[in-house]
Amino acid sequence: DALVVFSTSGQSRNVVLAAEAARARGVAVIGFLGRDGGAVRALCDLSLVVPGTTADRIQEVHIKVAHLVIDAIEADLFP
Repeated sequence: DALVVFSTSGQSRNVVLAAEAARARGVAVIGFLGRDGGAVRALCDLSLVVPGTTADRIQEVHIKVAHLVIDAIEADLFP
């Protein structure tokens, strides 16, 4: 199991709380983050940090990478 979180600032309180709860339960945390990764970065087992300054550009990269990850998983599961 894993928790996947998205935050353009890495500071979203609800995302921080979710990541803390996941870690307390031994669940891996994967973060799609922006700017410098914020507080959430330290709670992630794996993170992609987009060093942009505007939410729309950060989200565009997150969307593209998420689709690439999904494609890779599907290719592995359904060769």
